[in-house]
Amino acid sequence: MRHAKGVSGCWAVLPFSLHTRDGGSRKVGAILLAITLWAQPSPGSPATGGAQTVSFIARRDFPADRGPFSVAVGDFNGDGIQDLAVANAGSPIDLGNVSVLLGNGDGTFQPAQNFGAGSGPSSVAVGDFNGDGKLDLAVANSPFPELGNVSVLINDTARTGGRTAPR
Repeated sequence: MRHAKGVSGCWAVLPFSLHTRDGGSRKVGAILLAITLWAQPSPGSPATGGAQTVSFIARRDFPADRGPFSVAVGDFNGDGIQDLAVANAGSPIDLGNVSVLLGNGDGTFQPAQNFGAGSGPSSVAVGDFNGDGKLDLAVANSPFPELGNVSVLINDTARTGGRTAPR
């Protein structure tokens, strides 16, 4: 089997038969099973002969709230700068929430603004759920041992160029 560069795969012929009315079976054909795996060579792989490295400047920590569990990225106030949304699971006495940290555009973030999001937020996702062009939040809540749910926070931030977060 011939593949494009960076593609590998395998194949197998599997015979099959049909059962006849008299209890016998009759071989009627074969199925060609082909599995193709697409794998692009990475810049640091032997296939490309290049070296790959990564480095970071010293980390900066930005407070969210109790029990940060998941982070999503999006421009929540429409200023063209990436912001953070953090699902905070809370504690046994605190239900948890979602923190939004507005980006400053230089790798730093403003203090967290917290929004209620159900009990035990464990994951947050970003999308425009009502089609108004603003990024909203979907939060998976898993309050053990109760049944979980998903909270949707619709972004109603005014687009006046100000530095506000979803309400």
